[in-house]
Amino acid sequence: MSCRDQLPSTAELRAQYGVSITVVRGAVNWLKAKGLVQGHPGLGVFVVESEE
Repeated sequence: MSCRDQLPSTAELRAQYGVSITVVRGAVNWLKAKGLVQGHPGLGVFVVESEE
């Protein structure tokens, strides 16, 4: 499983969508649970490349 594009920071997502940190964290956790993104401590959250 390799990673591609980095998601914006939590602060950037909050500002862009006008939502709370709780909403952003919930959305990112949902994406992680679905295997669509992968977190790398100290680096950020990245979109997982499709294996198709």
